[in-house]
Amino acid sequence: MWIKKEEVLGSERRKYLRLDTVFPVQFRLESADGKVFLSNWLQGFTNNISHGGICLSINNLDADLLKLLKEKKAKLLLEIDLPIAKRPIPAKAGVAWVKEALGGTSQYFIGLNYEHISAKQNNRLLRYARVKKLFGPVALGLIIILALALGINSYLNLKLTRSNKLLVEELVGVLKDSNVARQKIKKTI
Repeated sequence: MWIKKEEVLGSERRKYLRLDTVFPVQFRLESADGKVFLSNWLQGFTNNISHGGICLSINNLDADLLKLLKEKKAKLLLEIDLPIAKRPIPAKAGVAWVKEALGGTSQYFIGLNYEHISAKQNNRLLRYARVKKLFGPVALGLIIILALALGINSYLNLKLTRSNKLLVEELVGVLKDSNVARQKIKKTI
């Protein structure tokens, strides 16, 4: 099953959750009619992803290709690489916008709207991105919980050790008193 552009975009473009996740992406440009390839395979990275598309980060893009993208005269064939996947996720996307990164670093951000992507693959991509995004906070939360548990355990052990020392001191005192009492009893007998 393929998701069509009209189904994904709807009337509001920002209705989908944006996940700031980085995946390597291979892409190549093709003509708007899809009949001619305009570039070889190039490398970029996702800047963020959503159900309806991705923001692609590209370094050192050829000026002619950049012009085609800005004028929206090209489509992109994508292969999105997930670290756990055997094969990349294929997709076709149209250009929504192009922005140059600040500082003149020859880095560009290209907003893409999916025109074709398997619904199953898109869901897999989003699920992996969510898990990856939540991993850091969840791991940090677990570390904090474990540190608190260790601190509480150490405090309770310290408290029990002090109580045991007091009990041992009392027992020693009772034994001394018992020995003194035995000695007195022996002397009196």
